[in-house]
Amino acid sequence: MSNLLEKASILLTPTAYDDGKILSVKPIDGSGDFDFTRNSSATRVNSQGLIEDMQILSSNLVSNGDFSQQGPELITNGDFATDTNWTKGTGWSISGGTANCDGTQTAGTQLVQNGTYTLNKTYKITYTLSSVTAGNVDVRLQGSGATVTGNSRTIDGTYTEYITSTGNTSFRIRGNDDFIGSIDNVSVKEVGQDWTLDAGWSISEGLASRTNTGAYGAMYQNCLESGKKYKATIKITSITSQAFFGVRLGTNYILQGITQPGTYTAIGVSTSATLSIMGNPTFAGSIDSIKIIEITDDTNLPRIDYSPYSGAGTCGHWLFEPQSTQTATYSNDFTQGDIFVSSSDPSVQDTVLTSQQTTSPDGTNNAWLLKDDNSGGTGTSNLRYTGTNLNSNDFNIVSVFVKKALTNNFIALSSANFDSSANGTSWFNISNGSLGIIDSDHTAKIEDYGNDWYRCSITFKTTTDTSGAVRIRLASTDGSVNVSLDGTNGSYLFGLQCESSATQNYATSYIPTSGSTVTRLADAASGAGSSDLINSTEGVLYAEIASLANDGTSRCIALSDGSTSNRVNLLFDTSNNAIRSIVVSGSSTQFDQEYVVSSTTNYHKIAVKYKANDFALWIDGVERFTDASGIAPIGLNDLSFNVGSGSLSFFGKAKCVAVFKEALTDDELECLTTDETSFSSFNALALANNYTII
Repeated sequence: MSNLLEKASILLTPTAYDDGKILSVKPIDGSGDFDFTRNSSATRVNSQGLIEDMQILSSNLVSNGDFSQQGPELITNGDFATDTNWTKGTGWSISGGTANCDGTQTAGTQLVQNGTYTLNKTYKITYTLSSVTAGNVDVRLQGSGATVTGNSRTIDGTYTEYITSTGNTSFRIRGNDDFIGSIDNVSVKEVGQDWTLDAGWSISEGLASRTNTGAYGAMYQNCLESGKKYKATIKITSITSQAFFGVRLGTNYILQGITQPGTYTAIGVSTSATLSIMGNPTFAGSIDSIKIIEITDDTNLPRIDYSPYSGAGTCGHWLFEPQSTQTATYSNDFTQGDIFVSSSDPSVQDTVLTSQQTTSPDGTNNAWLLKDDNSGGTGTSNLRYTGTNLNSNDFNIVSVFVKKALTNNFIALSSANFDSSANGTSWFNISNGSLGIIDSDHTAKIEDYGNDWYRCSITFKTTTDTSGAVRIRLASTDGSVNVSLDGTNGSYLFGLQCESSATQNYATSYIPTSGSTVTRLADAASGAGSSDLINSTEGVLYAEIASLANDGTSRCIALSDGSTSNRVNLLFDTSNNAIRSIVVSGSSTQFDQEYVVSSTTNYHKIAVKYKANDFALWIDGVERFTDASGIAPIGLNDLSFNVGSGSLSFFGKAKCVAVFKEALTDDELECLTTDETSFSSFNALALANNYTII
């Protein structure tokens, strides 16, 4: 198969993109690249299985943003295996794998090893005391800057100290004038790598902490670029002195006035390279992590999507979607916001709703827990949007990400109090990712998003009564909306989405909102190729594609002259689960065949061969139709994800699209369109595996 694809003149696979371009594998000079437009932001599932906005391009730019990094060991011979590297004061000796103080000193005595300890850097010091019979001992950084001393120790044990240097030049173990005991396993490592700390700040045990110093102070690092836009997320675990706290991009404060622990996010433009975490003179508290991600203003970024995600090695595809508007104005705040045309704010019934309970599909700790209120007995525990208004005859799609949290294995989505054609409840098994009972007036879908998260959706349509309610319900069993109200039932929620359309009847990719509706515009790709890459006399158009839904619309890929007068089309047709091929020359149809598959939402390998008096449609390794009469198109010079004139855009998933400048043989077409584990002919098997037949 890979050997056969080397014959293609244009080859597109999910590899590379740029703003406004989908980049082809072949040719490499750019003539096979597609012009891409969307003119809006959009999300995808990335190669790690996380939902991300395409305008957020970078990974975390903050080095050691979780404050857990440690530097290399700075002590030599910390296990005292040899009597070297240490300068010994009175009473100290090294033998038997320990440093020993015998009490013969008449004043404080030190064991010293020289080194460089940078001003305002924090160091983690560990050591073990044994055989202590008198006096006390401490560890310290000394020389040049002021001496910094750890706690005084008097009993056996293993100890850890965090000491911030004042610009010192040696590490010392100091016994007092009557100390008797031994020390072993001495280690000194820098923590808070890549951070510079003002007075009062320290880093230890995975936290950055600040004490009340009476002066302004920051911890900072240079990880930004002036003029670029960033999204900052900071998790504050404690504030013991409630005072001004802020995050600054250069001189631009984007988070300030924080007085309570929690996770906070904001977006801003930096004025320099410096990221600062600021505290006013009386601020004291601790920070668990900070994440900075670059955001671009590019709105024409194509999407390589990896859903459904099944772990490392999941294959990606190009994702093309129609325009859609997210009407849930607070997509991940289940305490406020409208849905559809309008609604009341959400409310709960026999339910407790709590934010920031687990990691959501976007990789942050922002999922909600919907839990029964432990009020006793049985009842319906749900989140509801009452007073919901819809447009008549529209498809209305409700989707939400759900994960099993407690004992209940199901959730249910309901539409109620509309006309009879729209009311119903459908169940979803969130323990195994299967559909339960689906109401006759609903269509439903459950999709695996990895890490036990499922996206559950229903679609329904009203005709007369357009005001009602939408509910997300806890369910213990399939077909029942009652649960025991004993505090044992609960599900995690993330990312509510509500879409309405006259034609679209399925949920599209997640559109985050935070106070208003948001429209993601349609994906469009065209303009690849030229007359040098596309042969009008003969050739093959190949695609491995899947539809987003069996929705009764035409979704095309075309070789054309820029119009519908001369074209070669592969398409999902308006007929139920139909794949179709059309060849037109001089506005006259030469070949038009349609084949029904079990589901167009599954991937199919499709090829249409065109040549004078030799046309064929191959699907999944089988020649489905042939025609020995007709002429080839004229002037083909364009490969596009539409019918050829810009209309009937392809909406779906594409793993591969290829153009061949010659009409391939039957063996080659079988090889091209077959699952490589099954062939109907020995010749095709040999071709796929590059065997030589003798």
